[in-house]
Amino acid sequence: MAANPSIGFIGFGELGECLAVGLRGAGVAQLLALDLLESPVKRGWVLDRVARTGVELLPEPAGLVRCDVVLACVPPGAALDAAHRCAPWLRPDAPYVDLASVDGDTKRALAGVVGGAGRLFAGGAVTGVPAESLHRVPMLVSGPGAERAIALLAPLGMRLDPCGADPGAAAAIKILRSLLAKGLEALYVEALGAARREGLAERVLDSFCAFLDARPARETARLLVCSHVVHAARRADEMNLCAAALERAGRSPVLARAVAAVMERSAAGGVRERLGARPPATLEEALEVLAAAGAAP
Repeated sequence: MAANPSIGFIGFGELGECLAVGLRGAGVAQLLALDLLESPVKRGWVLDRVARTGVELLPEPAGLVRCDVVLACVPPGAALDAAHRCAPWLRPDAPYVDLASVDGDTKRALAGVVGGAGRLFAGGAVTGVPAESLHRVPMLVSGPGAERAIALLAPLGMRLDPCGADPGAAAAIKILRSLLAKGLEALYVEALGAARREGLAERVLDSFCAFLDARPARETARLLVCSHVVHAARRADEMNLCAAALERAGRSPVLARAVAAVMERSAAGGVRERLGARPPATLEEALEVLAAAGAAP
């Protein structure tokens, strides 16, 4: 096991630079980067990042043989091409950790390319903000090379959460998690934008944050989903009233209508009647009831 591993980057954009700065600070002596971009403008950006970080720029994929672990930080559309071009040059014990923001099926395809070359593959997913946390940004990682990648990178302070042997698991978790994170982001935009027009943005936010702060986040998830099972119809009415209020204020109620549709779908499944208007006790029970009624994906 390399006490101070040589770490390679395929692609050296913002993510690669953030990781490199953190890893350099953690004492990693050898950092190498391979640029696969064709654009002269983007190539200039890469050269600027290399100059700032002191990373060694490799002239061709063959140089990756020097690396103990490789982090592929390329755009989603370039992930498969990068794997095809680079995997044959890796050492057999050097994991190829793909960090592209793609879905689980694409990660599995990447695992086929890298595994077909006789190399170790790990599908990674960044779940935090690299600019804030640098190399300590939270990541999920799965696949046959995950254990080896964690053994090499965790001692350096990288936060890699294992998600099993399926190379697509980490990406699938991130994509579905994104519905929660980006959905909440969009809800804030729609609700607070409308509240601002009424001069109520701070009051609305204070009230909602008090609700969020009242209990742990996991308990809030259980509370909302379990109560949804029996109160979906009433909440659909509330959301339709909200949508109408937004329209009167000259706002397009995109999310309010979408939320109402989800509530109406659950109500139409008859789950309230099946449970005698009593909410399930656990999140798993609530999700199972909704799935059985065709009220959940």
